[in-house]
Amino acid sequence: MATYLYRIGKFAYRRKGAVLSFWIAMLVLFGVGAATLSGPTTDSFTLPGTPAQQTQDLMAERFPTAEDPMNALSARFVFAAPDGQTLDDPHDPQNMAAVDEVLAAIRGIDTVSSPAKVDPATASPEQQAGALVDPVLADAGLTQQMLALAAQQGTPEEAALADAQALSPLSADHTVGFVTVPFDGEMTDVDQTMRDQIDAAADIGRDAGLTVQVSGTAAAEMTMPGGTAELIGIGIAAIVLTLTFGSLVAAGLPLITALVGVGIGSMGITIATGFFDLSSMTPTLAIMIGLAVAIDYSLFIVSRFRHELLNTSDRAEAAGRAVGTAAPPSCSPVSPSSSRSWRSASSASRSCP
Repeated sequence: MATYLYRIGKFAYRRKGAVLSFWIAMLVLFGVGAATLSGPTTDSFTLPGTPAQQTQDLMAERFPTAEDPMNALSARFVFAAPDGQTLDDPHDPQNMAAVDEVLAAIRGIDTVSSPAKVDPATASPEQQAGALVDPVLADAGLTQQMLALAAQQGTPEEAALADAQALSPLSADHTVGFVTVPFDGEMTDVDQTMRDQIDAAADIGRDAGLTVQVSGTAAAEMTMPGGTAELIGIGIAAIVLTLTFGSLVAAGLPLITALVGVGIGSMGITIATGFFDLSSMTPTLAIMIGLAVAIDYSLFIVSRFRHELLNTSDRAEAAGRAVGTAAPPSCSPVSPSSSRSWRSASSASRSCP
């Protein structure tokens, strides 16, 4: 392999004009392809073959009606009563009334799933299964169900109450409760309008004296990773390379070649989205990993090329040796000197991965 890389390095140096034109043409070609052939990406999160994914697949098989927690669009409203009060204080029903007002506002959001829009007070028994219920009533209903089941099965009442508390959306002291609200669509459908409607519903409870916090995929502002962090990394790399090499040209070569290679690779992935189902995270991961690897190995080659120039005045030969033998320090062979043949250096480099 080192021999072939050596020949490629010499050819690239001797025909640098043609090689440079080829890569520019590839960059333009892939750019046009990415602009015209790209397709939609998917936001489903899967890791085939991993234990976590196997668990999710088993859950989907055994409980087909359950939502996928990794891809479901939902929001969880958490209500906390004022200090010294509970959500179901019989002497002050304002807390429960405030929770009911928040739930009524939530039902008015267009993107809330249809079963959750049903008012439990007027819903049929079949519709009540998907209706939004305040945590106090949900806790009472769950406790009754567990006690009835315990009486039917002959299990202790204490165990039924413990099971009800473990599954209840209301805390043991009745000061904090939550309601999970399902939404239609995917995570990419979340926009500022939806987040404003969710915040407006939560503000109703806050104005009534409750502490209301919202979490979940429907309420979070989804920001794709990548962009600013990579630009900062490239800037730091440029400074470090300039200080290391003492030359803007030598420092710029690894960055330029890395950016060209990563650009072509990421645009190739964008083209592939028109023919395959790819995650929206794929281009971002490719850029993050590609920049690190490309800059590293470009740095190895440039550093080796400068070292080889100390042994030969033939720049084409130095380029060939640099491409053929450059490797991470852990396995980089000793560079060939005037007293060693290229064949011995090539043989030594075969031990490197």
